[in-house]
Amino acid sequence: MQEDLKTELDVILGEISQNYCKNERYILTESDLVNETYSCIRQSGILRKYGLSMHTEIRPYEPKKDKVIRNKDWEKLEQINYAAKFDLVLVDDDEKYWKITRTRIAQAQTGTDSKLKYWRFLLYPVESFRAVIEFKVRVKGNRKNIRKDIKKMKALHIKNNECLKYLVILDRVAPKISVNSILDELKEEDYIQKVIVN
Repeated sequence: MQEDLKTELDVILGEISQNYCKNERYILTESDLVNETYSCIRQSGILRKYGLSMHTEIRPYEPKKDKVIRNKDWEKLEQINYAAKFDLVLVDDDEKYWKITRTRIAQAQTGTDSKLKYWRFLLYPVESFRAVIEFKVRVKGNRKNIRKDIKKMKALHIKNNECLKYLVILDRVAPKISVNSILDELKEEDYIQKVIVN
């Protein structure tokens, strides 16, 4: 399944990057890029085909140890808002993952397993992650954040090496030296799929 999903995501991200190259007004901000990708994935039918759901800004969570990614390592969950999140996530839509998520969020909000104060879900079990996509539309002055994204993906890979990991960088004016530096950093991280257009 993962190989087929990868093939379909590669096609979608390839088409988005081609459209970006053809039309300078196609994507202006990182939010544009996230929204366009979200829309293209939803329209493609792959969510239904593979039994997935898609969310933005979700944090991977390790239920057995009550840990999340913080900075670059897995740490005890203290405050949900300080955990690392991914721009776009495809998760397994299985009911068992939903129950784990709902229970943990209810505990965080009210101290009880059954009641929710408000409908805001930020965590999902790491084993349910099937693909994550991190986006950047600016390289210059943003290298620190790109490195953080790479470190988050490394930490995720330790707990779920089956999950597809994508780093999408679309920047028409990125200095060649900066792009090459990012590519050098990614050489050892061959599990991270790269879509870089400059």
